Amino acid sequence: MKTIKNKAWLIIIIAVSLFIRLWWIEIFPVGITHDEMDYIINAKAIYLTGRDTSGTWSPLSLTAKSYKTPTAELPSLIMAPFIGPIKLSFRSAKIPYVIANTFLIIITSLIVFHFIGFRAAFITGLLFAINPWSIHFSRTAFEAPLAICFFLTGLYILLKTKSWKILLTFPFFFLGFFSYHGTKLLFLPFVLVIIMFHYFTTKGSKSKKPYIVLFLLSLLIFLYFTFSLKYQAAGNRTKELIFFASNTISQVVDYERRASIPTRVTQIFSNKATHIIKAFTSQYLASVSSTLLFVNGEQRGAYSTWHHGLFYYIDFILLLIGIIVMANQNKHFFYLLLSLGLIAPLPAALSNLGESYVLRAALLFPILIIFVSRGISFLICASGRLSKLSAITFVIVYFIFLTNFLYLYFYRYPVYGSEGFFFSERILSHYIHRVKNKTKQLVVVSKEPWFLFEQYLFYSKIYETREIAKEVAQTIQTEEYSYENIKFIFAQTCEEVSTQLDKNMTLIINKDIPCTKFQPSTEVPIKIIANTEDGGWIFKIYNDHLCNNYSTQTYPKPTSIKEYQLSQLDDKLFCNAWIMTTSTP
Repeated sequence: MKTIKNKAWLIIIIAVSLFIRLWWIEIFPVGITHDEMDYIINAKAIYLTGRDTSGTWSPLSLTAKSYKTPTAELPSLIMAPFIGPIKLSFRSAKIPYVIANTFLIIITSLIVFHFIGFRAAFITGLLFAINPWSIHFSRTAFEAPLAICFFLTGLYILLKTKSWKILLTFPFFFLGFFSYHGTKLLFLPFVLVIIMFHYFTTKGSKSKKPYIVLFLLSLLIFLYFTFSLKYQAAGNRTKELIFFASNTISQVVDYERRASIPTRVTQIFSNKATHIIKAFTSQYLASVSSTLLFVNGEQRGAYSTWHHGLFYYIDFILLLIGIIVMANQNKHFFYLLLSLGLIAPLPAALSNLGESYVLRAALLFPILIIFVSRGISFLICASGRLSKLSAITFVIVYFIFLTNFLYLYFYRYPVYGSEGFFFSERILSHYIHRVKNKTKQLVVVSKEPWFLFEQYLFYSKIYETREIAKEVAQTIQTEEYSYENIKFIFAQTCEEVSTQLDKNMTLIINKDIPCTKFQPSTEVPIKIIANTEDGGWIFKIYNDHLCNNYSTQTYPKPTSIKEYQLSQLDDKLFCNAWIMTTSTP
């Protein structure tokens, strides 16, 4: 019976987690960000050719991708066996990440089970499964949760092993290190904390040699990465750290000194060191801001829903209770979590790219969830005879909070937050795929043509064979992003575009391109792809050959979830829902 019980609670957690994360996964989020797309499309490219889409980089080099954005070294390789064999789609691209994040939930629960027991572990798993941060990032292809999953897996293996068997953790630390640039900053502190914890809490005689070897191996890969920075693309990202942003810091310090009454102590209190300390402290503390965690989340692009915290309101009180209870009843575990919690914000605190915490401080969220779950398990136990009633009350309260979050996520966020996931680029890709056989030539003008080309390769589902992958690689290497009769070209202004507009071609201009050069045909009015939040145009379509015969709106007004299933709409419904008509040339 005990064996059945132990298996059953894991099955329940997995079932709840997968149900929430796979529900409408083929529709929401409504698009894929550029960083996510890089990992997804390169996973497909690695499966087809062994290299990235440009054909110039191999993940086996253990260096950052050199073409365009220098992304982390291993996520695309890790996902290649899962994404590669299946035709590209929302579902096939996201399910591997859903599974990886569900595994993160299980590993976190097993760690709690090791220290506290069944009830706390079960509550941790359920709480993690319905947590807003976890739900949101489980449905995306961001790499930070993947890296944290490897780190915590290594921690769990360390807790269950002794002597030289602790070296079994190293492969997972290795994968975690090369899965996200941000985790590199907390890698050595993380390894040092858990090694010291294991050494001082493991009973019986023990040798220091396995611990020293494990740390030296970890140090070795950190040093390898550090010394290789000058020879690889990731070296360009060192300027993202506050220590190396000398130009930015100098400007701030110069302004402070100019805006001060001259005094002998000006240079003591207004200098680079004081600025770095202030910036580090401000961002470190902001990572545990109650507003960030419980009210609004992060106000950046696709990093949160903007109107809901990364936890529920009730979690705030339970978090405080859980911290107090663990400090008194589970001291060893408390000190481990406290130590890891203190180093978790380091990647966010050391960044020079503005305030961003939900990915850079990703290790913090499983830790906070454990504290919250401990608060719940304590209150249920403290209820005595009313423990069942207490448990039912928590279930009802969390069900209400979860329902509210899911309403926001599935019914409001797709409208007001669509551009956080570049939904207009998804619409553009579908439009191009539908119209390419109806026009002689199609030209898309943008300051970032590569990203639009990459989105098109995914949404059009043409990037499926080794031959096409090689053809695309040759195109990318010449920086002439084209396929068949479609071209994506770079320009700062319309005047830089040599293409002459005629009735046999379709021209699409991104909103970032100032344009007065092209005049629309009086017979074919300009069509636009607009932002669903405010109706502002993002792409203008000159000489539309797809939607001109259908009625179109002047403002995007989504009326049902089915309209977001773009590939299942016929041309008429697609045009009615997502292509607007404007009278502005």
